[in-house]
Amino acid sequence: MATQTKATEPIATMRSGTQLPTEPAHHKRRVVKFNVYCAPLDERGANPLYNAKYDGDTSKLACTDSASYLTGSPYVLIDADTKAELARANFQAYTKVSVWRDGTRNLHALTPITIRDDVKKIALFIANDSYRSRRQYPLFPFDLPDSASTTINIFEIRTDLVLDFCDVNTLGAAPDTNSLKKAPSHTDEYFGFLTGDMWRKISHEFHNEVGTLCPIESISRPLLKGHPAHIPPESSLANVSSTRPAQIPRLPDQSENPQTHSGPVTGPYASGTPTTPRGGTGAPPQLSTKDGVETLSNVDWTAVLSPIYEAGAGSRSLDAFEVHIPLLQIKLTFAERSFANAINSSNDTNVRDAIRRTSPGTFAAILKAMWRLHINTVALSSSWRPMLGSRLHKMGTALDVARFDDDDEDIHFALHNNGKNDRGKPFPKGAGGSKMAAFYRELTSDSHIQAGAVYTPWVNWVRPHDSHMHVTAKDNADE
Repeated sequence: MATQTKATEPIATMRSGTQLPTEPAHHKRRVVKFNVYCAPLDERGANPLYNAKYDGDTSKLACTDSASYLTGSPYVLIDADTKAELARANFQAYTKVSVWRDGTRNLHALTPITIRDDVKKIALFIANDSYRSRRQYPLFPFDLPDSASTTINIFEIRTDLVLDFCDVNTLGAAPDTNSLKKAPSHTDEYFGFLTGDMWRKISHEFHNEVGTLCPIESISRPLLKGHPAHIPPESSLANVSSTRPAQIPRLPDQSENPQTHSGPVTGPYASGTPTTPRGGTGAPPQLSTKDGVETLSNVDWTAVLSPIYEAGAGSRSLDAFEVHIPLLQIKLTFAERSFANAINSSNDTNVRDAIRRTSPGTFAAILKAMWRLHINTVALSSSWRPMLGSRLHKMGTALDVARFDDDDEDIHFALHNNGKNDRGKPFPKGAGGSKMAAFYRELTSDSHIQAGAVYTPWVNWVRPHDSHMHVTAKDNADE
């Protein structure tokens, strides 16, 4: 009688050595598919959920101008128990979909990942949190089912629209924060929400590593004819308030809106009390002049950037404000609504949270260029923003410059072209254009700045940079 094959017969055998017995090896093929649906625009009537909730109130807008996408951003899937990496890649190109009743979303369908038999629980790291030295907040820890194929849908969404999204798409109650829930009427399909508050948790805070990313250095510039040398830093600290409301029209009072709180942006230097910037060596820069050249030695960027990283603690205001940099005698102005995406997409993110998630390399490069070119003020329109545009602002490596002012030479220049005929063309003629060209040269030659990643409304234009200069720092992480 022929021997019948049993249903439990192993599909493969494995030998550990010539003297060891054969062991059965049962293999299950389990595949996980991630679909990441990036947040839709909520301006100009693009998002029906926003329209229904806020009836066209523009003060609460978060996702404007450029819809969110993640192309080029890294992600890592891990075994949540052992922390071993199961997959590592970058987000690839997206497709546009309009099936979730909240406008058009950019969909990243990740390459399906085959999971080993011994893995019981998985979790995901994305963007800054995917680097080994920065992993703080594993996303969507998930006990894997025995199913051959599991689909996980992640929806990037404003925190205040989660319940509305669940309701309009008949998903039932929302899953808990950073959790997945089984989709109704769909076998082996789960969903979760990546909110603005969760983006804050997975985005790296740079303020404690300024000294590592921006070492102490000396900077020099030609003396400006007819003007005195730099004010000694020791006296400057006693004369300048480091954080002040900007003299720019404020938004109407919005105190009834839980997403946006009116009032001035504040910081520890707002009172004008002389205070030594926190951090650094404690030794001020040393000024010297020789042969028409002014040099600041011992420029400690931890101390220089301290007023920036301390501004806006606890404030969710969308007002414009200024941060004075006493050690360089220059200032930055953050325009009205500079932090609207970070604040309005979340329940708890404040201004300082957003600033601290912006690389010191970008700030240092801009401030150094300003000082060398005698630019008194630069207006910034955007820094870290989790749910708008490309990966560069999400990763915290980018700042947008909208205007600069050189009061000594009476040069005041707005970075805005006149349309498509200016794109990719030389900078405008005249004193402002010449200063703009010099600013661009300073930034593109700075060691902190990523090669080819300073975009302007003229030279090196890429969409959508018609009204600002985009500056991107290198991200010197461990990968």
